[in-house]
Amino acid sequence: MEKDINLRLLDAISFENVTLVEQLLEQGADVWLRDEKGRSPLHFACSRGNLEIVKLLLQNGHAWNAIDNEECTAGEYAKHKGHNLVYELLLEEGCRAELILGLLNSKAEKDDEPSNIDYLSQSLKYSQDGTKLLDYENNGVMMGWEKPLMDRHAEVICFREGLDILNVGFGLGLIDTAFQKYKPRSHTIIEAHPDVYQFMMDRGWNNKPGVKIIYGRWQDVTDQLGATNAFFHDVYCRIAEMHLTSVGLQTEYIEIPIDPSNDKIWEGIKRRYWTLDTYRLPKCQLMLEI
Repeated sequence: MEKDINLRLLDAISFENVTLVEQLLEQGADVWLRDEKGRSPLHFACSRGNLEIVKLLLQNGHAWNAIDNEECTAGEYAKHKGHNLVYELLLEEGCRAELILGLLNSKAEKDDEPSNIDYLSQSLKYSQDGTKLLDYENNGVMMGWEKPLMDRHAEVICFREGLDILNVGFGLGLIDTAFQKYKPRSHTIIEAHPDVYQFMMDRGWNNKPGVKIIYGRWQDVTDQLGATNAFFHDVYCRIAEMHLTSVGLQTEYIEIPIDPSNDKIWEGIKRRYWTLDTYRLPKCQLMLEI
């Protein structure tokens, strides 16, 4: 009986029978059902683009971030079919859920930061040509293909020469090198990882005019100074925009087309950390200045 009602739920979603979907959910149909491809009821509803059925599923406990066997979200199904209202609804649901989760976890995160500590205690290494920064498992931390993106960041940020620059995290030094082209009045770099800090010192960054290097986590050292999935990417860009708005900043995302699909870029890398074909560069301004 349970199997029958679940299959009837998928059929009702496919035929966009809102009344029947609601009845089956009330009778206990399983919103966690998956077909052989890992598709959930939400995937089917998003593919059809039925806003009311999507709302019903979410109201009955369906996860907004469900993925199929190919790691494709229901939101991506909606976007690929051009169902923009459904996609926007899922973005809002994702933001709401993540903001609530963030509030619940904020105290725990203050008391326990193992991932940060683990990262700083792990060895990092640079390739001989200086174009790759890898962790101990050969996962890419930063790579040379990101240089055009960092150059564009610097171009957007440095609207004139003589600015005061603060950068958290050096990596390969891509954006800091780009900043130097705009002759900043001061250029402060905060870096917490010992291997990266040593790389900076070996490259003579501590001797560059106007450059000040602060060794430590930004959370700990700011008092010395006088922040792969397209659907998830959109959700967290929206959340970032909401947080920035709350502190008086208006955010505009500049979309930059990129192609990280070339296998040669990732040669020797265990796992690709970027697969999207669009990079969203955040440009923030104080609302008082607009």
